Amino acid sequence: MILLSQALDSMKSRDHRGIAVPFSLTFCTADEGKNTGGEIITLEKAVLGRLLKSAPQSDKIQETKAEKRPQSHANSVKKIFDLKAERYYNVHIRLMWAFNNQEICW
Repeated sequence: MILLSQALDSMKSRDHRGIAVPFSLTFCTADEGKNTGGEIITLEKAVLGRLLKSAPQSDKIQETKAEKRPQSHANSVKKIFDLKAERYYNVHIRLMWAFNNQEICW
């Protein structure tokens, strides 16, 4: 079991060359605006989006709702880049279930 704060700190880690360290993440999707979600997604190799320098150009231009409008919960949404599928996911920290195969507790 890992604390949410420890998981969030580990997401920011870099190796000795300054490259973001990949991690695995399991989370649940949810979109209150569209009233959809409930899909459980597991990313085997992902990094925090803001640490990534070599993301596909089209994805870099795309902004999330959290980035477009400052909101009170904007810090609760993390932009995660899946290295295998080469796409971004907007993940609410309270919907993260496992980090590096360890269950997340608050």
